[in-house]
Amino acid sequence: MYAWTSEKPYIEFHAGRKVRKVSPNFAHGVVQTAVAMILHRCGHGLGNALTECHFDMSIQLGSKTILVPDVAFIRRERTFGFSEDYLQIPAFAPDVAVEIRSPADRQGEREWKIATYLLAECPLVLDISPKERTIVAHGSNGRLAFSRNETFVHEAAPWLQFDVNEAFVDLDRLTQ
Repeated sequence: MYAWTSEKPYIEFHAGRKVRKVSPNFAHGVVQTAVAMILHRCGHGLGNALTECHFDMSIQLGSKTILVPDVAFIRRERTFGFSEDYLQIPAFAPDVAVEIRSPADRQGEREWKIATYLLAECPLVLDISPKERTIVAHGSNGRLAFSRNETFVHEAAPWLQFDVNEAFVDLDRLTQ
């Protein structure tokens, strides 16, 4: 296990470049928790929802690339045969990667990470904006935008269907 995995701030490697992961704000944390619960509920029995888990995609991408999505999902069958130690930092992209926007995001970094997940064969990347209350789904067939009062559904993860409001309901309660 890498020494830096359990310490905050988390460190990512972007094509060999060491980058400190942006620390989330309050709204980010509220939405992160809601999305993790949605993935857990919708994917129950299919796999695992994870928060702040490192994924080493260096082999797929040809340079040291370790990313820490805010929330991720891995199908159960992808973990069969691997030791618990190996799964501390899986050497593959998740099935669903979730990046939640924060005011401190560095320009261009989120876009780079989304493109990188897709290059590493992550089937679905969700770009979530707590401020706008939107979810943009990125997959191999392009992007789809979802907003309030819509049902999220995507061909890359047909098991993942939910009311978009659910991702933001706790945040909405705080601002009322």
